[in-house]
Amino acid sequence: MSRVLVFDDTRSARSYCADLAHDGHEVLTATSGTEAMRLVRDRTPDAVVMEIRLGAENGLTYLRHMVEADPQLPVIIYTSCSAYRDDFSSWLAAAYLDKDGDTADLRRALHDLIAARYASDRGA
Repeated sequence: MSRVLVFDDTRSARSYCADLAHDGHEVLTATSGTEAMRLVRDRTPDAVVMEIRLGAENGLTYLRHMVEADPQLPVIIYTSCSAYRDDFSSWLAAAYLDKDGDTADLRRALHDLIAARYASDRGA
């Protein structure tokens, strides 16, 4: 079972967390940057799904911290805000997906990124 960290402070996160759990992922949740970084450090997720608009916090700052902590950690930006797509920091993410109510793209990207990470861990 893969472990996925969902870093999001919105209500919509509840619905896609349920979809990810239904797919067999252990879902960890964080609503603050401090909590997300603690979970990255202590629980070692296989992937992160994160919003970048987080109230007073800037998700791109935490994206940089996550990639510094584990350069192989696939992070998916999952947001309804396309304004950050051209920000160079967002390019650190493995994927930038739009929240559109349908989680099919998110679930597919997550599956592919975790499979690729396991394959590279095995030296395949």
